[in-house]
Amino acid sequence: MESDSGEFGSILYECVRCSITVPLEELNKLPEIKCICGYRILKKIRPSVAKVIKSY
Repeated sequence: MESDSGEFGSILYECVRCSITVPLEELNKLPEIKCICGYRILKKIRPSVAKVIKSY
């Protein structure tokens, strides 16, 4: 299940077991860091935009 929050700069985490996407703000509301399925392993979703670094 993929949900697009549409917020720029928000940090998103994805459950390794059930693939539910959860924003950091929702995880901070819970007493312990885990998915709604009960699994404790979440991975941080990287932004799709690559950084451009100027070379000299």
